[in-house]
Amino acid sequence: MRALHAGYALLVIGACGKAPEQAANQPDSTALPPPSELAYLRGYVGKYPGDTVFWDSEPLRSRMTRLLGGDYQSFRDNIKTSGPISETGGLVYVTGNCPSAAREWGAAALVVDPAGNTLVLKLYTEKNGLRSFGDGEIAALPPEVMKTLAGWEDRPRPAVKKRPAETKG
Repeated sequence: MRALHAGYALLVIGACGKAPEQAANQPDSTALPPPSELAYLRGYVGKYPGDTVFWDSEPLRSRMTRLLGGDYQSFRDNIKTSGPISETGGLVYVTGNCPSAAREWGAAALVVDPAGNTLVLKLYTEKNGLRSFGDGEIAALPPEVMKTLAGWEDRPRPAVKKRPAETKG
């Protein structure tokens, strides 16, 4: 019985001696960041959102709906006329607007940091001005987005046409 315990102790000591060697050859899975659920959006770069299922793709749609709440439809309306989905410095983004004589002017931008799994939305309406929604922070927005945002509040407003006064005859 005593020999059995001694053999077990040697087995444990021997295994312990090899464990650091084996651990050094194996990547530490806890050190790797989890894959981003938004990384798939890079596949849309160069395409126009309206020509794809970009806005309805998951989990983008669910995250936008959660962040925007009652402003979701306003965001979608105000980004209808957009440029292509772009990527700068690892950030995926798209900006757009909705110039319409029938309603107030508005604009919107989406910026995604796939590596950080972060989504930031900007919504501008004449009624509420510029508002931000996000599930994290992006330290520096792409220069094109910053240029577009700066132009939203400074843009000239369209002249409002007044109806001619009715005359009584």
